[in-house]
Order: sequence, then structure tokens, then C-alpha cells
Amino acid sequence: MRKVLLVVVVFLSLALLFAQNDSLKLLLDQLLYKSAAMNYLQRLTDLHGPRLAGSSSYHQAALWMESEFRRLGLHNVHTESFSIPVTWSRKSATAFMTQPYAKKLSILSDGWEPGLRLTESPVVLIGKGSTDEFDHVKDKTRGAFLLFERPTLGELLTGKDPGTETRKFFERAKASGAAALLSIADKPFHLNDAGYSIFGQGVEGKLAPLPALNIPREEGLLLKRLLEGGAAVTLRVEVDNVVGKAAITENVVAEIPGTTRASEVVIVGGHLDSWELGNGVLDNGAGAAALLEIARAIQALKLRPERTTRFIAFGAEEIGLLGSRAYVEKHKDEMDRIRAVLIMDTGADKVLGFYLQGRTDLEQTVSRFMSALKPALDLKQMEQQAFIGTDDFFYLLQGIPVLIEDQDLTRYEQIHHTAADTLDKVNPQDYAQGIAALGGMVWQIANAPEGLGKRLTKDQVRSLLRSNGLENDVKTYGVYPQ
Repeated sequence: MRKVLLVVVVFLSLALLFAQNDSLKLLLDQLLYKSAAMNYLQRLTDLHGPRLAGSSSYHQAALWMESEFRRLGLHNVHTESFSIPVTWSRKSATAFMTQPYAKKLSILSDGWEPGLRLTESPVVLIGKGSTDEFDHVKDKTRGAFLLFERPTLGELLTGKDPGTETRKFFERAKASGAAALLSIADKPFHLNDAGYSIFGQGVEGKLAPLPALNIPREEGLLLKRLLEGGAAVTLRVEVDNVVGKAAITENVVAEIPGTTRASEVVIVGGHLDSWELGNGVLDNGAGAAALLEIARAIQALKLRPERTTRFIAFGAEEIGLLGSRAYVEKHKDEMDRIRAVLIMDTGADKVLGFYLQGRTDLEQTVSRFMSALKPALDLKQMEQQAFIGTDDFFYLLQGIPVLIEDQDLTRYEQIHHTAADTLDKVNPQDYAQGIAALGGMVWQIANAPEGLGKRLTKDQVRSLLRSNGLENDVKTYGVYPQ
């Protein structure tokens, strides 16, 4: 009898494994070759446009996401409101170089910055804002425009730019009486990179303490060469920004209920808000529309995951990860039930693998899951360096396993946060590949007996932050796990 039972158990286990493999293949086929992702992305970004945090256009986009989830037949579809400290938008900016010769410049305000009354002041070169660089010129900074090179996205993602050092630069500049910060964009083709500096402004979404402006790389490097050559450079600048009161905005939430492990949850997310220079396609309309596409594919195939799959389009990510922070704080009693969080937030180009955010214990499982995606997808990369910059962060602080898609950043680095972030930059085949990679990983985690990995203790989270050079950053932002 015991042998018979053993045979039955083995047979059922194999049958379940084969069924899961079949469903994974069907899902990948649906996402790769029957995709509706471009339709979702175009409707979101062309019809709703840019989605500045707290704006009416963001709210309308959130209502549209909610209605699309309902149309797909998902469960528990709703929005969850949270507050942001202040609303903000650009109105106008004019800038001229008046010395050593006259030249119009294309300066814009960074996000969530105060305006600047008409000011004519000298420019002081401050390098990258390190303590030594600032101390070298501190006697010249009062009333001046402080020109510096902001860190590239690659530096931020690899931990080569210390966030607290950048924040100290903002604080020193304010204390020194500088007129404004002036960062040189890291983008080509005369593009302004005018977003919000989480490293300068933290994770509170508040108005910055002094104006911070952005100048296209070509113009900024001109100023830098003039200064390095000994020329005196003077600018005349006026910036008018519209600053509003605190406001209510929302996250959009929907679920596909689980079957045998319905109380356990796998979250797949991407932020819905964007900057307004372009239409926020790569950052991050692509990630938001991917949620709808994965939900559509699962529903079209009538598949049911063992664990509940929760889709969250986060709000106000661009001004300090406020939507995901609010969600974690509101649902802290659920953290033990969340088995994994997966995020798409680096464009629409090919996925190469995943960022594991310092979780070396996840490598074996992630490698196995990526192998299961072959031959449809060939993913190989697993990046361990943890970083702060998208909606996984507050889940990471809770010890929950998180994965972020590691995509080809060539195009994304050039145009995110710029006027060139538009639909024509998307390759539909590459975009479908990235969504299939995300959907395939979500499906496996939702059905694998072991899930993705264990939840870390607070001591283990603190150790992870320390080993990845993030401890000081997190303490500076006031969110260090106690």
C-alpha cells in the first residue's frame, strides 16, 4: 500500500510539473507572439500624455488603468489614495550667457524645485560636488550658479555615486548662499535631463531648498571648458515654476486570485507617473502597460496561479517613491504573506536578466527560473549590487525578495526624463520580449512550491544595506530599519 501511495504522489507531482511547464510555454507564446502591449502603451502615453505626480492627467491615466483591469476581469480592482506634500509644474525658463559673450541657453528647472527671480550671477565650477571639490571653491559660491556634472544612470545603478555625498552637496550649496545649482545633463543631442534628484531631495517629495537647474550637455560642457580655460562666465536666468498645495493621488491595484496558496502574494509592479517633457513612454509607461499585458495574457489563457498575483501601478515614484512607500506602510500587516516583488522600470528594450538587489541567496532559484524560459528567452545576467531608485526599495527594507528587470539601457540612458521619451523609440519585438521575461518569472514564482526566497530579518536587511554601501543613504533618508 505504501508503495502504491508513493507511486501516486510521484505521478501527481510529475503531472503538476508538466502542467506548469505547459502553462509557462503557453504564457510565453501569448506574450511574445500575440501581444497587445503596444496598443496599451500607445493608449496610455499618446492619449493620456505625460503623467506628472499629482496632476489631473495622472489621475485620468489611473482611472483608465483601473477600468482596463476591470475589463480584463481581474479581482479586487481599486485605487488606494495617498498624499504628496506639494504639487508642482514648470511654467517658463529663460537663460542667457552674458560673459564672455552673449549666447542664449536652453536651461530648465529640475523637478520639484523653487523658481528663481531674474538673477545675473557668475558661474563657479564645482566638479561632481564632492566635499573636496566644494571646499576648494567655497569662498566663491555666494550668489553664484554652481555648475556640476550629475551622476549618470549607470553610476547610480552600480553604486558608484554615493547618494549621501550628493545630498550633502545640496545642503552645502544652500548654506553657502549659492543662487542655484546648475547640473550638466548626461544625455546627448542637446536634451535637458530635468527630473527629481532622490539623492539631493530624498524620499519625501518635498520642494527642494534652493533652485536646481539643468543645462544640455553640449552647452554645459562649453561653460565648463570656458571656466577651466580661465574665462569669467556670467549667466542671466529667470525661472517660473508653479507650486501648489499638498494633494491626494493614487496607486492602482488589481489581482488574479490564487488557488492552492491564495493567501500568499506575488506583486508585479511599475510606476504610472512620469515627467512631462516627453510623454513618459520608456519611463515608465512601458512598465505600467506591461502590467495590463501580463494580466491580459493570463486571463486570455484562463490560467490560474497557485499564489495570488497582484498588479500595482504605483504613483509618485518620480518624486521619491511615494506610492510604493505609502502602499508598504498601509499594508505592513501583509508583509509576511508577500513572497516576491518584481518591478519593470528601465524602458522597453531587451531584458538581459535581473537585478537581485544584493540577495545572493536567490541566485540558484533565479538561475533555474531563467533557464526554464529557454528556448523562447535566453536570459543570463544576474546583477547583485543593490541600489535605490525604483519601487522595490521599501519592500527591500522589509526583507522581501525583490527582482528588477535588467534591460539593455543604451536607449533608456539617452532619453529617459527628456523630451525624446516618446512612443517612436519603442521596438515592439524587444518590448514583447521584456514583458515575456517579466511574465514568465512572475508565473514561475507564483507556482513554485518554494517561491522565490525567504523574507530577511531586520538584522539581515541591515547587513545587506551595509554590504552594498547603502547604510548611510538609508539613514540619511530617515527610513533605516529599526
